[in-house]
Amino acid sequence: MRTGKKERKSPLPGASLAVEITRQPKFMSTNSLMTGDRPRDVEEFHPLVPSLESSLQSSDDEIETVPLLAVKVTVFPNSGLCIGLAYHHVAADGRTFDNFIKTWASFHKDSSFSIMAMPSYDRTLVIDRHGLEAIFLNEWRRKKSAEHEMVIVTKSKAEFSDKVRATFVMGLTEMEKIKRWIVTECKRKNLREPVHLSPYVVTCAFVWVCFMKAAAHEGVAGKYLNDYPSYLGFNAGGLNRFDYRVPSTYFGNCVGFGRCEATRGDLMGENGILLAAKAIGDTVKKLDKALLGEAERWISDWEVFFRSEPHMMVVGSPKLHLYETDFGWGWPSKIEEISIDQCGAISLTESRCERGGIEVGLALPSPQMDTFASLFDQGLKAKM
Repeated sequence: MRTGKKERKSPLPGASLAVEITRQPKFMSTNSLMTGDRPRDVEEFHPLVPSLESSLQSSDDEIETVPLLAVKVTVFPNSGLCIGLAYHHVAADGRTFDNFIKTWASFHKDSSFSIMAMPSYDRTLVIDRHGLEAIFLNEWRRKKSAEHEMVIVTKSKAEFSDKVRATFVMGLTEMEKIKRWIVTECKRKNLREPVHLSPYVVTCAFVWVCFMKAAAHEGVAGKYLNDYPSYLGFNAGGLNRFDYRVPSTYFGNCVGFGRCEATRGDLMGENGILLAAKAIGDTVKKLDKALLGEAERWISDWEVFFRSEPHMMVVGSPKLHLYETDFGWGWPSKIEEISIDQCGAISLTESRCERGGIEVGLALPSPQMDTFASLFDQGLKAKM
């Protein structure tokens, strides 16, 4: 039942903010359903999330209104509440949006909260040495002209009817054992050790292999030969990768795109995790060395990535510490990235139970999720 909805003007020209409050009359156990890790129907979560407009709306001949942020608060009587958030990435990346939410939460928790440093909107702080502004704007105009819309249209309900979402936790102990296994295998087979074996790389490599094997087992990847390329894509934070200083208060979107490649046969083989870690680690190091070095290829790389099947996208970051967001009610019981339902991605968040651990969120058809869960558990046991 809808109890209220407000359209608010954003301080940014041509932008809008929608706020909605709803009440869920039917009792729903937030502990067992909404905050659990086990597989749950994705449709259970969609009513909790607001939607941004699916296309541009012209307000006059020169200015077009683009929705930047929508907030939906759902109250579960005598149980808790859910804050659903949707925002347009043209305004902010994950780091910026996390800072915004934590500031909002701090104000709500303590009205005397004082901002130590105001956000910076100075776009000249990011130096365009490669002429990327013209390249990206031309590509944006081309796509806008061809598609007549800026944001992805939400999929129909029928397309989610067989999907479930689940959370898998990778602890520090599991990460370290996988890392040791990779190093041992490299020495035993006289292979070059991956250049970067961070918790992020180890987790993504392990999940990528389980994802590919689950897809093959359920026939999703059955038509592709072993030498067919498989891609893993991720966004890398940009501010700390430049060779000049950009203040942490920079408000905007500043990320790089990484596309990792390995053949289907390599990922499915006995060295799959090792080769996956090498591909991901090499890409991270390349972005560390020169974030914008090959940025003129990002758009074409992105198109190749999304035209390929099967592929895996990684969204989120365990470095954001989302579970430390406190509106005055304590830390969140569970954080879910709903966008993975329709973009075929996995989400990464820091573990709410173990410092240094990582929560991996997936949304897959139920049979494929069962296979993935089995492979995930068996894979961890085999490396221990």
